[in-house]
Amino acid sequence: MIKFYLTFFDIYEFNKHFMTKNANFLQKYLHWILFAFFSVLLFFLLHNNQAPIRSYVVAVILLVAMVFIQKAFTQFLRRKNITKYVQQNPKVLAERELIIEKDKFVVVIDGKNMDYPLNSITKLDESKFHYFAYVSEQSAVIIPKRILTQFPEVNTLVERMKNIIAN
Repeated sequence: MIKFYLTFFDIYEFNKHFMTKNANFLQKYLHWILFAFFSVLLFFLLHNNQAPIRSYVVAVILLVAMVFIQKAFTQFLRRKNITKYVQQNPKVLAERELIIEKDKFVVVIDGKNMDYPLNSITKLDESKFHYFAYVSEQSAVIIPKRILTQFPEVNTLVERMKNIIAN
């Protein structure tokens, strides 16, 4: 019997991974598009007004700061939204039990069984700390790698998922 808890970090990492891997072009590159737009605009305005060199330096500093602020703001919003989600759905951090069977695995949370046939896993992504076994386009079972040392049978499950997806 494999028992473990998901943490806030696990939920945060899934969200970050999902948003990074599944973002469209605009979502991925918006900050660079804005950076390029404002760079051209600022340098055009400065050049036409024959501004001193220190104005160019200030403009570059402001543009670089804009990129860092936008990234920090994105992280702040992600953390805020996940905190709200976890507060509204405390069972997401509840103890869970993972039962591995021949052709499926079962996740038990708060006495409720969720069966996942291995052939229903559409994608298996991996990050530094997790495996994400996608059961739909936007939903995945989070398998923290920290449980792999305690429960070697989870490694076998992950390998079986990889083989099924590859074929």
